Amino acid sequence: MSSVFRNTLCAVLVSASCLVSTVASAGGITLGATRVIYPAGQKQVSMSVHNTSDKSSFMVQSWVEDAEGKKSADFIVTPPLYVSGPGNENTLRIMYIGQPPRKEKESRKASPASWCSHGSRMRKAKKARTSLSRRRCMSAAREMKTP
Repeated sequence: MSSVFRNTLCAVLVSASCLVSTVASAGGITLGATRVIYPAGQKQVSMSVHNTSDKSSFMVQSWVEDAEGKKSADFIVTPPLYVSGPGNENTLRIMYIGQPPRKEKESRKASPASWCSHGSRMRKAKKARTSLSRRRCMSAAREMKTP
């Protein structure tokens, strides 16, 4: 096993710029890191997600995609769906469950973030893409209307 592979299985680059927006200034979802390294010997890595709002709850959904935008079975993110209440801090666990990657190669890749909006009960949705060795980890946070 090469030292590069042993020290770092893959790097995760988080495009958190979408989370530092006008919504974030009034409270919203922020990620605890802009880079997460997945060491070869670990079964999982974690990343914190913080709801900085003092009034709004957000539904947060996370998953992993391949380079073509299809859901990947090699990585899983838990919890895949949860509600983050006002002021809550939650932890996402990222686990590699696929075949061991090639030993001689380390990959790093960043993907841009995008915004989308929904009507009705979900007022706002934000997507942040995080790359995991040619796969993207998707997190979508939607602000929930309180009755």
